Amino acid sequence: MTPNIIDWKNSLDQKTANQSAFEKWLFVNLGKVLLAGKPGELVKMPVEAWGMKENEVEQAACTLTATWGLRMHVVHRCDCWVCVLVYHPATLQITLDRATANSRFGSLGYPPGTTCDTFLQELSQRWAATGVIPHEIGVALGYPLKDVLGYMGLVTLPVTMVKGWRIYGNPQPSLRIKAQHDRGLAAAMALVDADWTIFACSRTCATIPEDDMTGEQRCKAAI
Repeated sequence: MTPNIIDWKNSLDQKTANQSAFEKWLFVNLGKVLLAGKPGELVKMPVEAWGMKENEVEQAACTLTATWGLRMHVVHRCDCWVCVLVYHPATLQITLDRATANSRFGSLGYPPGTTCDTFLQELSQRWAATGVIPHEIGVALGYPLKDVLGYMGLVTLPVTMVKGWRIYGNPQPSLRIKAQHDRGLAAAMALVDADWTIFACSRTCATIPEDDMTGEQRCKAAI
């Protein structure tokens, strides 16, 4: 655990109840990124909550995630919510380098050398144009490339199980990644003494949809 996270944890007692609640909520939502090496997390944030007015939640999240060494990119907006991709720059770039080296992933319009900024801007534009979460966002969320490509029908692999996402082909690599992510979430919850009720205000957006619900409908439904 990095010193900046420890310092942040120690500072919570000096903050207001609303501020502390917001920061704990955000930390737990990002536990898999901060503590388990996940490249990024798609988080749905209310425009107004925790005593903060319009856009203040987004601004506070941007400031706080930066102190944790993360970056935040808005990928979609609804009337009352904003969906942001919070990511670790170096980890996401490594993930993209590996994904874009695959010709099938490259056929989606992401050639080798695609940067984090280019990828995220393209995701935002595609989501805005279609109203549907681009399925390739899965690579930024740490899903194995085979599972992302399998979901998109770009590789011929059978669905072997569903464990947080649809797993294609050999399940073992996917299950190892999921177990690692789950440990990160559990560690984050333990650090701030949280239980599952911390997700009551908002939930992490669904990422690779299981149906034909539009991105905006899914954002509003994932409450």
